[in-house]
Amino acid sequence: MVSYTTVSPLPGEPGGLFSVALACGLPRVGVTHHPVLWSPDVPRGNYLPRDRLAIPFVNYSSPEALPEPTGFASSTTQHSSEFTNTGCRSDSDRLEGVLILLPPSEGKTAHAQGSAFDLDNLSFAELTDERRLVIDALSNASAREDAMDILGVGASLANEVARNINLHTEPAAKAHDIYSGVLFEALNYASLDETAKQRADESIVVFSALWGAVRFDDRIPPYRLSMSVKLEPLGKMATWWKKRLTPVLDAAAKDQLIIDARSSTYAAAYKPSYGNSVAVNVYQLRNGTPKVVSHFAKHTRGEVARFLVQQKTAPKTASELLELIQTKWEAALVEDKKTMALNILLPEDHQFTTVR
Repeated sequence: MVSYTTVSPLPGEPGGLFSVALACGLPRVGVTHHPVLWSPDVPRGNYLPRDRLAIPFVNYSSPEALPEPTGFASSTTQHSSEFTNTGCRSDSDRLEGVLILLPPSEGKTAHAQGSAFDLDNLSFAELTDERRLVIDALSNASAREDAMDILGVGASLANEVARNINLHTEPAAKAHDIYSGVLFEALNYASLDETAKQRADESIVVFSALWGAVRFDDRIPPYRLSMSVKLEPLGKMATWWKKRLTPVLDAAAKDQLIIDARSSTYAAAYKPSYGNSVAVNVYQLRNGTPKVVSHFAKHTRGEVARFLVQQKTAPKTASELLELIQTKWEAALVEDKKTMALNILLPEDHQFTTVR
């Protein structure tokens, strides 16, 4: 081994020196045999390491993958106590079942016939009083002359806004028949077999600025309200719902693996507290480079939800989820702001088509 010391002036104000000892001839440092320890000399932050931003499809679930992601040790590495205290689970913790979080569609399918909804029969009954408050606030806002501005919609949606005024008399239908759009077309609930439909009813939770959260078999009327809207006297809906949804959904999730397929607008209304969640991100190759998919990410997330409810056995850990998803898509697990993200990479020639 050969070592020597280098001394360099620091940039900026004169008078500072930076000294470091360099060594040559040492063996490669093993990174898979010891927990990662945090030094108090290095401040923590909520950013992704630069190398993972540049290479979003390195599979960090593999013991051989380099660089080793901070906090998420490989299968041959133990978690440090510093990381364990954040509430995140290792792969050795067996999670019971799976919960799939979806955003709603902004547009809804109206039904000409059907009885009105019953607020007391919706899932997550703890939210009943809060739902009454939002219904009243939305009705009042929708009756105002500036309703379109408040709700952030154009004149072409005037009929949908007017429908908000009398939601108690609107024909209701099950949520999977009310929500439409790219994600729900890709999920295509109607074409699932009965067993998969039952799994969807039990495992899927749709976030809503009006209801907070509903399950697929809840009967609701069509409505027009986004989580980004501010309603008087409640304020911004995402902020208002967050403290109300968190205890209810944390209790519902328990030890289930949470697969988060929501858009950022709806993700703002609830962040799972126990570190057992995996967000779904979608990329597509463009001239050989992975690029973020925006609108049609919903389509792939709908396909992922459909694929999961068709499985006989639900994944219990992030690693099991990755193994399952890799049977259909190219994918990798990466660290994303102290939780995990499942990055799906679509080929350049991928077509966003709906199952019929």
